[in-house]
Amino acid sequence: SVPGEMGGRGFSVPYKRVLNGGTDYEYFPDGPDGDVICAGDTITARTKIGGFEEATGSLGPMLITKRETTYTNQHGKVVARMYGTVIQY
Repeated sequence: SVPGEMGGRGFSVPYKRVLNGGTDYEYFPDGPDGDVICAGDTITARTKIGGFEEATGSLGPMLITKRETTYTNQHGKVVARMYGTVIQY
């Protein structure tokens, strides 16, 4: 299955192996000193699927899933974004 973020629900696919295809983070300065996230903040993560791609590699068929996770603080301000790729084969 494609794992959900932070214990969220995933979904089933017919592949047995999972590989991290890469992860990029983008941070957005929030406070007067350029603080992005401070101790005591409450951070909420929301993930959306950016797309799927089927491919064939040396080990057979693969499913490539692009995901984007947006992190917001308790004030509703976006403090970070994560772009990830999951490869299942």
